[in-house]
Amino acid sequence: MEYKKLFLWQKILPPTILSLITLIFYYPSLWYGFLYDDLPTITKNIHVLKAGKTNILSSEWFTNSRWISRFLNKFTYKYWQTNPFAFRIINLIIHISIGIFIFFILLKLLGNFSKSSFIKKNSYIISLITSGIFLLHPTQTQTVTYITQMRLEGLVVFFTFAILLLFIYASLTSKRLLKIFLYLFSFSLVPFATCTKEIIVVMPLLILLVDWFFISQGKFKKLFKRIGLHILFFTLLFGTYKIIKFKIFHALPTTNTTLESGRGNIITSSPTEKITPQNFGISQFKVILHYIKIYFWPFNLSFDYDIKLSRSFWNRDAFFPFLLIFFILSLALIAFIKNKTNIFSFCVAWFFISTIPRTSIIPSAELVCDYKTYLSSFGIIFLISIILFFLIKMISQFFVDYSKSRKYKISIYTSQFLLASLIIILSGYSTKIRNKVWSSDLEFWTDVIKKAPNKARAYNNYAASLSERGRKQEAMEAYKKSSELDPTYSEPIINMAFHYQAQGKDKEAMKLYKKSLTLKEAHPEMFHNLGILHLNKKTYDAAEICFKLAIKFREFYSKAHFNLGLTYYYQNKLNQAFNHFSKALDGDYQNIHYYFYHAKVAESLKKIDIAIKSYEEVKKIDSNYKLVQFTLGSIYYEKHDYLNAAKNFGFLYKKDKTNNVYAYNYAQSLLNISEFKRALPIFNQCGKDENKYPHANIHAAKCLAKIGKKNEAIKRLTNTINNTKIEFVKRTSANLLKEII
Repeated sequence: MEYKKLFLWQKILPPTILSLITLIFYYPSLWYGFLYDDLPTITKNIHVLKAGKTNILSSEWFTNSRWISRFLNKFTYKYWQTNPFAFRIINLIIHISIGIFIFFILLKLLGNFSKSSFIKKNSYIISLITSGIFLLHPTQTQTVTYITQMRLEGLVVFFTFAILLLFIYASLTSKRLLKIFLYLFSFSLVPFATCTKEIIVVMPLLILLVDWFFISQGKFKKLFKRIGLHILFFTLLFGTYKIIKFKIFHALPTTNTTLESGRGNIITSSPTEKITPQNFGISQFKVILHYIKIYFWPFNLSFDYDIKLSRSFWNRDAFFPFLLIFFILSLALIAFIKNKTNIFSFCVAWFFISTIPRTSIIPSAELVCDYKTYLSSFGIIFLISIILFFLIKMISQFFVDYSKSRKYKISIYTSQFLLASLIIILSGYSTKIRNKVWSSDLEFWTDVIKKAPNKARAYNNYAASLSERGRKQEAMEAYKKSSELDPTYSEPIINMAFHYQAQGKDKEAMKLYKKSLTLKEAHPEMFHNLGILHLNKKTYDAAEICFKLAIKFREFYSKAHFNLGLTYYYQNKLNQAFNHFSKALDGDYQNIHYYFYHAKVAESLKKIDIAIKSYEEVKKIDSNYKLVQFTLGSIYYEKHDYLNAAKNFGFLYKKDKTNNVYAYNYAQSLLNISEFKRALPIFNQCGKDENKYPHANIHAAKCLAKIGKKNEAIKRLTNTINNTKIEFVKRTSANLLKEII
């Protein structure tokens, strides 16, 4: 089925159905919580948490080379807070959009092939399969379900294909005004594309690649007509980096460049061995093969792998992968020499160009991460789709031939679409199964330690998941395993110390904290927990030092600021306490105690408006906090804000009508806002206890007079004058009686 012969509904229906199928298979995962990097980049990121207090667009606009991701995180948080569904549905929309872009890109490009081309005749079904597999390949879950990376890698791919789509349609349209508009639109997106992730630098090369193979179709003259446009793409991209002064290449490697292996994620043979450009570079051959394999054979996928750096080029784990990659590249080159528009050559070129920024000699603490293939996967998936189509074509012909001898005949197109649909559905089902790994942190890290049993980081995080579920003993065993796998890794040691600390075993905890200090790994949690030990012992000077160190390594560490504030509060250093309680509220975490102590100290320092604000926050969190309601009522009363005083005292009175303290204060507030009818019965209640509430009967008489019951007011005051033994009550009653008469 050729592009020009398609009706509009035939172009729109496939991406619509594919979008719906993708939503169905991904739907269960939309409710999964935040995992791993999502916590520090979203739920604990101070810039994200302050999104509601700033203009999120102006605060991020071209401020760094990844500002779009941070803007998107702020935007989501501002309107949906930490609802994971909101974050995930936006990510899925981006993923589905890319799949739609791919469908229309291939439909246009393949339909533009030469008349005799097999690809052109089958462009519709090939476009459908490629888009479907891209959307529903289980390997893509490593990016799509990983919230943080989808908002980095995903945005790179989104902008790349959006710009590519505009460029292709602009190049192939004969309408001049439309051509100009589409070109301008594509160019306008480039500065934004530069602000996704640094790997976007390959985008101009990919556009040039597509132009050569599909638009110019291997003809230099045709390509030369658009060479100025390609130069403009390069200029806009690198010009944006230059003008905005984004530092995308922090340090180019030299022969002396080395890197420490990541604590808990050792990719060298031993924890002390360095990562060099040489051993990192030669290790990329097996990494590339791994990336190719997971699309052809998507089994045993893992967030982490036990893949170590190769020690020598001549080792079999480097040399044989090199030979295989050399063979693939040679085949692609030979095919290209024979046919300048060979699809296999295009797929190989797309994959390797997209992979260049991720598989180089620049050392990194991460060796293999499947989410890094999101952009390059298009080249492999396109090739897989063509291979699958050849198989579909052969099987379809068998069904057609078989149906000729039967009552119900089947057409070749129907058979092809049914088989293609089956492949897409099976792929979607495998995606749904793989996504279950992301359903919880325990599921996630359990899967990782099964497939990467030598990763200390995995065991540490697995232990933390067990601990959160109350499985303390199992957690301690896992922490010990993590520490054994990497003795230089301090996190499991700190976590074990924290467990001992929570059990009151301070000596054991202190021993482990000291061991952690010898590893010289700056962990704010360690200093914070150590500070709590000193705070509990009332060794305030040591506690102060620890909390300050925790804050040094994490500026917006709310817990450390709060406990430092408590350290000062217990020493009656109220100004310093107030300062750190305020910083705790501006940090990465808040709870009711932070607001309460902040309000309490502010009240002591006569910062009444600030105290009111924090007390109100306490009330929002726990409306049954009686002390805060009473304190707020008292503060409002002193400020002559009797309406708010009445609201707070009234809440307490309704909760406990027998408590005359609440009742009397409520009645007084009502009296001051002229709510005489409501105040009267409450004053009557309190007037029965004249010793505690000597003015209650006087206020009741005033209420009677105000509602037109003068005689009753006079009678009440006369009775008070005759019966009270309190002299000032007699005088006050007599004065009010004169006023009323």
